[in-house]
Amino acid sequence: MRICVIALLLAAPLRAATILYDFETDEQIRTWRIRSAAQDTFESTPQFATSGKRSAAFRSPKWTTGMEAWPAFEVKPAQRDWSHSSTLLIDLVNPTTQYQVLSLFISDSDTPFRQGFQQTWTMAPKAHLRAEIDLGRLPGHVDRNDIAILHFFMTRPEHEFVVHLDQITLLIDGESAPAIPNSFQADVQAMLAGPDVIGPIKAALADAREHIGKLPIDSPARAALADNLKAISAAPLHWLRTPQQAARIVALATRSGTDDVIVGTASAAQKVLPRDVPPEFAVTSSIAMALARNETESVQVVVVPLAASLADVHVTVEPIDGVAVDMRVVGYVKTDHPPYPVSHVGWWPDPLLDFMSATDIACGDAQALWVRYRASKDAAPGTRKSCMHVRTGDRTLRTFDVDVRVFDFAVPDASPLPTAMSFYDNFASKLAGDAWNDALKQQWADFLADYYIDYDNIYLNSAAPDWDILKRLNDQGRLVAFNLRYYGHHKVDEADDVVDGYIANLTTEMRAAYSRAKELGIADKAYIYGFDERRPDHFPQLQRVVAAIKQALPDVPVMTTTFDQSFGQNTVVKAIDIWTPLTPRYDAARAAEARRAGKQVWWYICVGPRHPFANWFVEYPAIEARLLMGAMTAKYRPDGFLYYAISRFPNNDKPITTGPFTEWNPASFGPNNGDGSLLCSGPGGKPLATIRLENFRDGLEDYAYVKQLEALDPDHPALAVPADVVRSMTDFTHDPAALYRWRNAVAEAITQSRSSGNR
Repeated sequence: MRICVIALLLAAPLRAATILYDFETDEQIRTWRIRSAAQDTFESTPQFATSGKRSAAFRSPKWTTGMEAWPAFEVKPAQRDWSHSSTLLIDLVNPTTQYQVLSLFISDSDTPFRQGFQQTWTMAPKAHLRAEIDLGRLPGHVDRNDIAILHFFMTRPEHEFVVHLDQITLLIDGESAPAIPNSFQADVQAMLAGPDVIGPIKAALADAREHIGKLPIDSPARAALADNLKAISAAPLHWLRTPQQAARIVALATRSGTDDVIVGTASAAQKVLPRDVPPEFAVTSSIAMALARNETESVQVVVVPLAASLADVHVTVEPIDGVAVDMRVVGYVKTDHPPYPVSHVGWWPDPLLDFMSATDIACGDAQALWVRYRASKDAAPGTRKSCMHVRTGDRTLRTFDVDVRVFDFAVPDASPLPTAMSFYDNFASKLAGDAWNDALKQQWADFLADYYIDYDNIYLNSAAPDWDILKRLNDQGRLVAFNLRYYGHHKVDEADDVVDGYIANLTTEMRAAYSRAKELGIADKAYIYGFDERRPDHFPQLQRVVAAIKQALPDVPVMTTTFDQSFGQNTVVKAIDIWTPLTPRYDAARAAEARRAGKQVWWYICVGPRHPFANWFVEYPAIEARLLMGAMTAKYRPDGFLYYAISRFPNNDKPITTGPFTEWNPASFGPNNGDGSLLCSGPGGKPLATIRLENFRDGLEDYAYVKQLEALDPDHPALAVPADVVRSMTDFTHDPAALYRWRNAVAEAITQSRSSGNR
């Protein structure tokens, strides 16, 4: 899907497009149905017409208990044969001062619309969105010769929902999008200058005048914060579009230590957006860090120039005994509209650009700098004091007092939780090109181990594991688990002799691999994975294959993500050792029953689940990765964690070499941003971490705290994850302060238990 700004849409079309609906007649309006006529309206309006003189407007009030949870409007298109069309175009306008999330189902007459194609858009406040859907993305079970429904809906709107739509149009290959008329642009400008925008912004600025008046009369910031929309737009603060955003920048400016730039801090468990959305950070004078020996913790410094762009912005930290410090420039990737609701479409923070020691910052951008602390294994416990200087060239923008406390215990070198996660070296080697060699492969393996990830591939089929790397990691004490071989015939009705032949070849290869693992002394770390996400019709064959594997290799645990929600207790599948359900399917009571039968129960995520469950898409809060691997694991106690891929880069032909605004395409599995891709490739094909990967490791370090306290005092009350951190799998905090309160309480309990003799 392509989203085009108005300036790019003025070219005349090459040929006429097929307009399905332009809402010029009452008859067109009457063909549409709304789900709840008691609360919603769908009507013609003379505003925001991109075809003719009228558009349609759908309105639904703010959702409260008892109202329709999924307000919707739909139509059965008169033209049902879309087989010759390549694109569906829709003009959308959000006239409100809130972000709005709108979804669309497209389906045929035989497929329930909820099983058809789904698209979701996040519409910025006071903005026009021209959405183009590539009809080639419609799933194969939706008949493009028989399109029977367009079903638009939203979910429990948090504010009054209003959307204007017009020019619902089919295009074929070679047709360009219809031009935007001048009358529409005039409507947009009037919307942006409306009293619901300008009035509250003026009020917010007027309320802060007492504070702003303390600035010199010729201060650039004073001019940038003048009480009229023209001056504000000239700043340019890209994200200053609503009264709430105006109040935010005024409040930050009045607390900042300089008159032309704001410098603040944010938790490593947050994402600070650079443009279009007001950044979330705090203006403080000090930073407090606490970490165990051998642990990494980070903080973000956020710099917002108010009057002019800044060059060579960087951070220096005075030396800290036993603690190493480095800085990475936070890089940004540009998202398109994914198939799940998001708070913003556009630039998102993700890669950490360790090849940049400083960065330029455009006026109005909010640029984050990632400052990482790592305590050595032999660091003495206690608190050290230091200073952090934020500079542009030789000018100091701000100095923070820094307190760093090192706890009197260490986190382990290897993950405290077994994981099964695929590193696809074919993507990494492709971007590295001629630079890919054994030394670079070893660098990737060491990098992954630093983040508690084994050099592994759950789909390892014909190739053997990389024995040299596994042996070296094991010798370093950093290897936890690796897949010996993938299994899974997957043809339900295959003849018995064919399946028997497959099993014979499979077990022969597995025996050879296991023999090599024993020679290297790593056989105890091996597992076998297969029958990826199979349904009940595969259960008999699954049992047949796994029973043969267990007979050949009785000491190697066999794992699956097959959809048996009884974890083998109520089906024919008895030979599996490790059951791995999707996190929403993890049932603590059933897991306990399976464990009593000698089984393990892990859990996993992939392109699902979506909110309200935790995941780590680029657009999801950073804290969710940390909670999933830390507090949620501590609360629900899965025996391990599986993730299908960490290095899937199908839409990138070159590594990241510039920043902070990169050309990296975050769409990884289809249009899902960051799914199957927890890291990036940097200059020379070297690995680059992401904010999500840092939080992944931080979560496992949190869990390492829990495991250490549990070993010292299994009944300590600090082991209980409080409800204000994780109440359930769908109810958990997004506040880093709550997470740190619990994590630090566990650290204090470890320290007290050790000092009292429980070592």
